[in-house]
Amino acid sequence: MPEPECAEKPKKENVESLVISAIEKWHEIPIFNLDLGKIITRLRDEFSVRDKINLGELRQILQELGLGMDYIPKLRSFLVIKDDLVEKSPIFDRLVGFWQKLDEIGIKNFTDWKKWVDERVILSEIEVFSQTF
Repeated sequence: MPEPECAEKPKKENVESLVISAIEKWHEIPIFNLDLGKIITRLRDEFSVRDKINLGELRQILQELGLGMDYIPKLRSFLVIKDDLVEKSPIFDRLVGFWQKLDEIGIKNFTDWKKWVDERVILSEIEVFSQTF
């Protein structure tokens, strides 16, 4: 597949800024990780009544779900943790909305999703940096 016309072409002079820009825009969305889904669902409920929760409350939620404190770093993409306060990151609501749409169309796992996108021919693979310097 050709590169999009709007994409800045990598050159020796701009490759570093392009890589930095790509890293800043990168978001991993663990769509089908059920443990993470339980946490996000609980947090969605908490954030529906207030904008921030205490870090101790996050720890309590993890404990109630039988998960360790090692899950806190995994949540940094979805949460902003500053001192003892926790709030949603901008991607949090997008993730919740994405999961709701998946539920609406009946997608429960990666295999279902792959079949769904293949049937609609809406998944493309592109090579971002094809030039060698």
